[in-house]
Amino acid sequence: MEEPGWQLLERDPLCVTPHLAVYRERVATPHQPGGVEWLTVTRKPGVVVAPRREDGRWLLIHEDRISPRRSFWSFPAGQIDAGAGDGRETAERELAEETGHRSRRWLHLGTMFSSPGFTDEKLHLWFADHAEPPVGAHAAEAAIREIRAFAPAELRDLLAAGAICDANTLSALTHLFARGLF
Repeated sequence: MEEPGWQLLERDPLCVTPHLAVYRERVATPHQPGGVEWLTVTRKPGVVVAPRREDGRWLLIHEDRISPRRSFWSFPAGQIDAGAGDGRETAERELAEETGHRSRRWLHLGTMFSSPGFTDEKLHLWFADHAEPPVGAHAAEAAIREIRAFAPAELRDLLAAGAICDANTLSALTHLFARGLF
């Protein structure tokens, strides 16, 4: 939800795809009513899922990410389709697709903006407690190299070593810590 005093004055599309769009914009702000020129990337909203198994271990995926040209340990995440609200259904789908796990206990932790200096991407953070492993084999998406459950101490060690460094997972962990769920 935009704050009062913001107004889009001009917008020129530079690149539009099904997953993102890039615009050159001029926007009036409460402090600069004449407008500011900016390059903006718009994206569909998304979800981040922090799954904890019944044994207290946390599920992470080790996934190849093309833009930074490296693999990351992270929580499952994905984009919300139009009209899917706060993304609970998307969170359930992403957890199943990326790890094979399912959960009956869900808690919406809050929202975050991944990089508000250039994109409007808003992510809903979900806690999936008592995530249950798949029955039978699970075929992970091609970019996912490994799915692993980490004890809380192991996850803290990964975090301290800088092995977890994506905004999605860091934000979800912050919300979990703040609520005493980790």
